[in-house]
Amino acid sequence: MEESIISGARSLIALVSVFVLPGGALLALLLGGSNDLVGSLARAIGLSVSLEALAALIAFVFGWHILPWTLILLFIGLAIVALIGCLRRHALFGKTIAGAGKLGLVLFGLLLVWRFYQARDLVLPAWVDSIQHAIIVRSLLATRGIPENLSPYLPVPFYYHFAFHTATALVTFWAGLTPERAILITGQVLNATVAISVYRLGLAVSRDWRRAGIAALLVGFVTQMPAYYISWGRYPLLAGLVLLPLAMAVAWETTHGEPDTKRGVELALLTAGTFLAHYLAGLLLAIFVTLLAVQAALTDHEFRFVKIYRQPLLWGTIAGALLASPWLSRAWTFSGPPVGLNVLSSGYLPKITYEPDYGSYLWYLLGPLRNYLLSVIALLGLILAAYRPRERVLAVWTLAMVGLCVPWAIRLSSFRPDDVIITLFLPMAFLSGSALVSGLDRLKCRCSRATMKTTGIVLVSALCLWGVVETRSIVNPITILATNADVRAIRWLESNTPIDARFLINVTVWKSDIYRGVDGGWWILPLTGRQTILPPITYNLGNDSYVSEVSEMAKRISRLKGCTAEFWEVIRQVGATHIYLGTNKGSLESKDLVGCAGVDSIYAIDGISIYRIQSN
Repeated sequence: MEESIISGARSLIALVSVFVLPGGALLALLLGGSNDLVGSLARAIGLSVSLEALAALIAFVFGWHILPWTLILLFIGLAIVALIGCLRRHALFGKTIAGAGKLGLVLFGLLLVWRFYQARDLVLPAWVDSIQHAIIVRSLLATRGIPENLSPYLPVPFYYHFAFHTATALVTFWAGLTPERAILITGQVLNATVAISVYRLGLAVSRDWRRAGIAALLVGFVTQMPAYYISWGRYPLLAGLVLLPLAMAVAWETTHGEPDTKRGVELALLTAGTFLAHYLAGLLLAIFVTLLAVQAALTDHEFRFVKIYRQPLLWGTIAGALLASPWLSRAWTFSGPPVGLNVLSSGYLPKITYEPDYGSYLWYLLGPLRNYLLSVIALLGLILAAYRPRERVLAVWTLAMVGLCVPWAIRLSSFRPDDVIITLFLPMAFLSGSALVSGLDRLKCRCSRATMKTTGIVLVSALCLWGVVETRSIVNPITILATNADVRAIRWLESNTPIDARFLINVTVWKSDIYRGVDGGWWILPLTGRQTILPPITYNLGNDSYVSEVSEMAKRISRLKGCTAEFWEVIRQVGATHIYLGTNKGSLESKDLVGCAGVDSIYAIDGISIYRIQSN
């Protein structure tokens, strides 16, 4: 019990140190804060993620390795700076904290608890992406910085977005956790933080805490996304969607207020962080900033003639892009431009999808019923926003996002329509909140203020209750690859098999010609360092010949049915020394290997079977 308390306290200190301290120190010392506790907390978290990613990128560019004592001294310095800044200026949260701020902080705490509750059944992060995240975090820790490649895990270069992995590696270091446990914890913190980032954007756009607050509640407790990201392990996208609304809010303020150098600096940091967190989030930010600049140029005579260095929107965005450019150019070198446009016809659609009925799949992603209802309300909010000059850019940005979700139109070459559609909750939440408040304001003309307030509370509470009831078990069981039985088996094989063991595992096709594991055996590499014949999905970062070679072999493994000649041919070709089989999750089953000469059973507990291949 005492050990659990100590571990929990250490994890809490680690989370505050990683997600609040760097950004909080910057706000306290330089940028300044406000009496808006929730908005300032969102800014501190976003700036922290951005600063840590930028620090890692700078170290990579100059070939520096980040030593433990360096981190310790750096964070002690940040703590001192934050303390001095707060004492001198009361800048982080202002001199006093309003009752609404305290309520917001309580609701954010409840949302954090709720996100961890939703992930309660996961012993390891879910689905395909999580395994590659564990590999990347381990590589970051091993190289003490961003690695050039993922050796010895995979023979592929590293050019993936990494802001989430940097923060997770820091949490792993400070909390003394395993990377996979840190991924789960960090992921849920970011999942909750998206809600207060949306609040920050909503407040900047509408200047109405009711609209902003309802939007945050909808994101936290009602909409299917981003809560469902737990099932996919889409944590880098979560990091990007934490930063995106924050950067949008600052960009908005630069065109709807006096030019402010501090806003330009904050925009530059958040822009760079957004691109380093996720390329799709960076692209959505670029579209939004472009629309803002066009609107300003059309409506503000001074904007057109003032030099760039006097426009925080322009120089802040450009500076942010330049800060992230070393990594963006690296991604370009290895995979081509991260973003491009294609105009598609319906005949080309099957080549970019992995669902037999892609249109139905997109409709499914827009659901369930409460999401469809919010979409209708958001449509009303969109119409209202189109008529309000202050909100018109947000309306056009939303329409642009919807356009990118249409499968037979202009498409981002690096992202499928379903990639964009799962981010629609951002504008949907704000527009729904705006429509609801507008409706309540209209009600105020006919009813008393108390009646209007009661109606609003009941309506929003009912929506939240509906969402809570339906999302309490939001993790899709299909996406849970590893169970407690798998973890016990993998820990056993770590102690009872040689480090150079190579495991044959069951696999199946995932999308296009890319294959995935079907059970906890796919976690063997990140948890033990022992190779599986099918590596994590990160193998897709390799060159064409390597990807083709792995996929072709995986295709043959996916067809294995028992102790046949093809089975032994595959074993010899891949150099497998062991076999790991889960419970009826693949083509090859334990019953197929009963009496198979040359295969020895060495572990058979709770439906998990491990075999050793006899050497010839």
